Amino acid sequence: MNRLLGVAIILLWGSSLVALFYRDVLPYWQAQDQPIGAAPAGDRQVGIFDKNDRRIGTNWVSIRYQGTTSNWYSLTALSLSTLSLPGLPALPNVLFDTTLNFQADGTLTGFETKVLGMMTPIELKGYLLGIDYSCLARIGSFEQKFSIDAQVSQQLSDNLKPYTHLPRLRVGQSWQVQVLDPVSLLLQQAARPVRVLVRVAGRDSIEHGGEMIECFRVESDLAVAWVHDDGRVLKQVVHNIPLLGKITLLDEPFDAAARAAARRDLQPREPEIRQPATAGRS
Repeated sequence: MNRLLGVAIILLWGSSLVALFYRDVLPYWQAQDQPIGAAPAGDRQVGIFDKNDRRIGTNWVSIRYQGTTSNWYSLTALSLSTLSLPGLPALPNVLFDTTLNFQADGTLTGFETKVLGMMTPIELKGYLLGIDYSCLARIGSFEQKFSIDAQVSQQLSDNLKPYTHLPRLRVGQSWQVQVLDPVSLLLQQAARPVRVLVRVAGRDSIEHGGEMIECFRVESDLAVAWVHDDGRVLKQVVHNIPLLGKITLLDEPFDAAARAAARRDLQPREPEIRQPATAGRS
């Protein structure tokens, strides 16, 4: 039971991260006053901190463009062992390894997420077939196949892209985004979009990289973000996260060695095969 409970907690935590870190296309802009521009190719790193400013994880995002398509690679390492939950077993360190593929118009054509570090392997993948997504969720030996219809396909694209770039902002600008409820999507294969109003409230100076930088302050009911003039999201404060309450996301210099170490430390290892002892002859 404890093992299943741990898996359930990780799934809920992971699904909440989908709405935060894995918006692998820019959100679904419904208003006419939306930011315009694609995220540049390259590598980004974001530190993840709890309400007490303790580092609990790191997110690495690499964006690559190939002709009319783009590939996004996102790796999130979380130290869930820092959480203290009465009556529950200690949670392990986990790794969310995600790959997403997009067409030039921003349509998500394929996605795959693996959760590493758990005793039970977890995987979610989907591919665009026509106008629908064919999806597979796997938890250990349990598999569930389902499809997402055309009405949800655009919203799914809009919710899976890392939220790292908001170009060409101006004070007073506002727009709406639709955020899917990932728990209902995974467990019920039904989407419950929630409309969120986003606005550029003003300009603030924040400390970043040892210097004070003037940024746009972008606000919504879910989070506050500080965005550099070039579109980079330098800092985010997100409220009401399951198990944590509040987290802070900080833009950091990209560390390829740290990313490789995180992946190496949590890769599944082949079980050691012991040869049976051979009895000696008398």
